[in-house]
Amino acid sequence: MAAGDPHDLPIFTLADLPDRTHHVVLTPAHRWRVVIEWTVPTGKDILLETVLRLRRAGEQSSARISDLMQLPDDLVRHLLARVAAERMNIAPDGGTTSAGTRVAWVYRDIATSELWPQPADERPPLPVRFAGHIGSWAQGSAGRPVRVEGLLVTVDDRKPVAPTHVELARFSRASDDPHRRTVIVGSDESCLVASPVRSTSAGFVVETTLGTPQVGLSRRLMTLATEHRNIDHWLRKIPRSAPDLTLTEPLREAADELRDLLDELRRRAGPAPREISTATSHALLGSIEFTLRRLCDHLEYNTNRDANRPTAQPADGAAVARRLGLDDETFTQLVKAEPGSLDGTVNRLLAAERLMVSHPSSVLGRLARAASRWTRLAASRTDPPNSVIPLARDVVALCDEILQTSEVVDGREAG
Repeated sequence: MAAGDPHDLPIFTLADLPDRTHHVVLTPAHRWRVVIEWTVPTGKDILLETVLRLRRAGEQSSARISDLMQLPDDLVRHLLARVAAERMNIAPDGGTTSAGTRVAWVYRDIATSELWPQPADERPPLPVRFAGHIGSWAQGSAGRPVRVEGLLVTVDDRKPVAPTHVELARFSRASDDPHRRTVIVGSDESCLVASPVRSTSAGFVVETTLGTPQVGLSRRLMTLATEHRNIDHWLRKIPRSAPDLTLTEPLREAADELRDLLDELRRRAGPAPREISTATSHALLGSIEFTLRRLCDHLEYNTNRDANRPTAQPADGAAVARRLGLDDETFTQLVKAEPGSLDGTVNRLLAAERLMVSHPSSVLGRLARAASRWTRLAASRTDPPNSVIPLARDVVALCDEILQTSEVVDGREAG
């Protein structure tokens, strides 16, 4: 679906805007409707399990099942109604399970090519009225409406890149249950996403409506403010606010999610599982990619880098590759990566690294090699699913090291 005039696109939020929100950015995105399916164990119920087994054997009549089980017909009809309503089935190890379904939307930001971290429920578009590149609408109660102002940030339209099975695995947190999955239904739609903007002592921060900082968009907004006087003027109208100390740092949150997946796998299959399901492998790959992207954001944000600007010639890149200890295959893979891909994001980070060396070469080299390993594993059809586990452990260890170093630096600056 072509984007057309961005003023005509529907505008959505991922969740209700916080009451304190008065300023948002409106950024172009593509979105897809998805169905998230899962199953939940419901314990052992002999009557329900027997009804399910009889239905599986072909018995559909409540009277016939009542006769076979020597139970009142009313009770059997109640059990059959529950089976249908909760989409119940028999678990492989006995007992019963119920199935759940959620219809949601996943959004891919056009400027950064990233999926938003969380799927969003179905919501009506915002009633925005535009005056040039500034839109406004009222939220809250009719008696106490709150005016919200939005800055439209336009980008060149790009061909929609549908979420991959690895990206979708993050939303479903796929497990060994083959029915736990996320599936795209329908084609893509062009839209705008409204995201709150806060002014802090460190600069302007774009957040998701769920409170999570969107570092890539924050960095892009800061860059646009230096290039366009009207954007800088609009941003300066936003009152300064104190940082929300209750929010978890994005990198730490992503690393903890990956660590939880590894811990869950260890509880199920032991410390050195020989085999894991393809679904579990996809879930790990999705979490690894998300964590590595947050790691790139963390390094760029904490050193005030802007990797959106090309700043070096290819020869400089080769020198950086030698300094980081990258082999020719890894370096070539990064340089030829598509913009917006994980390898492309890391390559942009290394381009900024050519001007300002603010992190040890060993850290950036490990990041580049981890991204290269991820790309090969995500595309591989021959590697066993459990080959992703060592990479997941290495990424968690790298994140822990960087977070610990950041805490030491912050402590020194505070002291």
